Amino acid sequence: MTFQGATHSPRIHPPAHKSHSDNKDWQATVLDCLYSVCLRNAEFTVDTLREECDTERVNAPRHCNAWGAIFTTAARHGWMSKTGRYTDSIIPRSRGRMVSIWHSNLMGEIR
Repeated sequence: MTFQGATHSPRIHPPAHKSHSDNKDWQATVLDCLYSVCLRNAEFTVDTLREECDTERVNAPRHCNAWGAIFTTAARHGWMSKTGRYTDSIIPRSRGRMVSIWHSNLMGEIR
């Protein structure tokens, strides 16, 4: 399942960055990964998604806030919801910052 994410004006990105269409491709690819995470995990964090993306060889986003935007989009579509709990990140470059624990609304569904 591929999700068509929101678009942004290409003028806001300097030419050195990936093109606008590459950003849409990144969003769709990461949403596919997040969908898979939701199907297989009752609870998860952004670290779970990052590990899934590493496994699938998906490049990191231009800005780290893009991960949050992906989660917001998926939550709006009912794939997952916040638990209200937090844990330390296991990603070394995150230096143990707190990340939200999410509950999957899709776990166990066959698609």
